[in-house]
Amino acid sequence: MVRFRYIKALENTNGYEERLLALKFKFSYPESKEFLEEKIALLNKFFDAVESDKTIVKLLEHALALGNFVNGTGFKGGAWGFKMSNIDKLAEVKSFDNKLNLLMYLINRAEKLEEVQLVDLGEDLKYLEECTKIPISYLVSELTEVKRGIKAIDKAIKV
Repeated sequence: MVRFRYIKALENTNGYEERLLALKFKFSYPESKEFLEEKIALLNKFFDAVESDKTIVKLLEHALALGNFVNGTGFKGGAWGFKMSNIDKLAEVKSFDNKLNLLMYLINRAEKLEEVQLVDLGEDLKYLEECTKIPISYLVSELTEVKRGIKAIDKAIKV
């Protein structure tokens, strides 16, 4: 009977829902923060490595040259450059015998012309394997939960 009266008293308290949500967020925040910081730091290391990697610049130069050759002088003409979002399509275009794709051809051709090894799987993929295990949609949902928690705290303070 006492428990029932206590719960009824809580229900009549102004802003009890907001306060409970704020408390819930308060206790779950440190874990979310640590998880997000760890994953974002890993992604930042990967992006820094990619940004400072000269071989990627060389590969992109060769991809641009190939794309300009194929599309710039084609039937419709004047399609110079390419979108970075289309770079993954290089691996989808296969040779007649299906043994080679356009990306492998591009790497082989660039290495031949540059006379250096452009792809070093040991170094180039140092952070890549770990980053592929990070579902970006999960990070976005975690950040959304943090934003909701902050709004709940703000609402609880105003009540």
